[in-house]
Amino acid sequence: MTKRSLASFRADSWLWALLLAGSALAGASCAPVCRWAEGACIDLRVEGAGSYSSYSIEWRYGIPVEPQAALRRGATESGGELPRTFRVLPPPGVTAESVRSMGVLGLSEDGSEQAGGSIELSLSEGEQPSKVLPLGLRVSRHNIALGASSAHVIAGDFNKDTAIDLAVVGTPSGAMASATSGGILSVLYGVGDGTYQPAKTFDIPTHASSIVAADVDGDARLDLLTTGAGDSFSLFPNSVTGQFGSRTSILSTTGALSGECQSGSDPHSLAVADFNGDGFVDIAATLRLRPCVSLLLGTSKTSFVPKDLAPRPTPVVAGDSLTKLAVADFNQDGFPDVAVIRTTEGLGNIAVLLSGDKESGFTVSSIFTAGNEPTGIIADDFNGDHRSAVA
Repeated sequence: MTKRSLASFRADSWLWALLLAGSALAGASCAPVCRWAEGACIDLRVEGAGSYSSYSIEWRYGIPVEPQAALRRGATESGGELPRTFRVLPPPGVTAESVRSMGVLGLSEDGSEQAGGSIELSLSEGEQPSKVLPLGLRVSRHNIALGASSAHVIAGDFNKDTAIDLAVVGTPSGAMASATSGGILSVLYGVGDGTYQPAKTFDIPTHASSIVAADVDGDARLDLLTTGAGDSFSLFPNSVTGQFGSRTSILSTTGALSGECQSGSDPHSLAVADFNGDGFVDIAATLRLRPCVSLLLGTSKTSFVPKDLAPRPTPVVAGDSLTKLAVADFNQDGFPDVAVIRTTEGLGNIAVLLSGDKESGFTVSSIFTAGNEPTGIIADDFNGDHRSAVA
């Protein structure tokens, strides 16, 4: 072979090497050859540490009836060490244009450990840039036997042994939750190592869907308050031994009010605070059958009076359907206020109700949109500006 031929051969070899390298790089990115008719492919790098038995890909996408509300499970990827990169496509029937976000769930073989993460996403039918998704903290799951279905659970140190305890309201196993069915309160005292003693149970005459812990009687111990159907709450007072006593009924009647807010309106969710600054715990509750927030003022350590029997009436009409409540001093006047989820024809809003002085009840301050059918709400200073916000 001549020197010229050898040089030409080497040049051709370099050219073929470059072409092969370019082809390999194209295969490593989401080139159009990876595209399906139903969607667009994407390289997703999952950051984190550890190993999982499998990884489940989830897609959230918009549909005309419920924009951004639909969730569909996509492919399940084989397990392995993190970090790693998945090449994924939206599941059949989900178009690239409808995708809003995607998530990854890492699972252990028996499902007892998992970690998850998600990112907002906008896809098109063309080539996609790679995305990075950090997987959240690894958590372990321990099943706790209750013997009852659960509607709401809270945590606190009920017996002052520094271990976190749990209180759960729901319905007995096998019973259907309804306004007329009986409810059950389960209290589980923590051992301190993540395990719990067998549940101590208390009967509630009607189905309960909400529970809060507060020192109602001023003995520096957390008592329990639950909702119920009809015209009553249930109070379970704590004792010096850290054990809860027998149920005390608290009438929640809103009085002989005209219009939409009437007695017998079935409390749905409740929150407690000293709303009028008199040193006693008060109760605010949404009503399952009425678009109102009811307020009961504490008049002593063990008794309450509906606000409409006081000088100025309440409840406050705040929307078509009211569910969960959150308490914070939103206007920084020294009195706790209430934010409540309000749903109208599937559309969610947050109504902020301001409490007043000892003579006034709640007044509606503002209402703002909150997406489609929100199911939970919390209040805190999320951005460090020393003002309460809601999420």
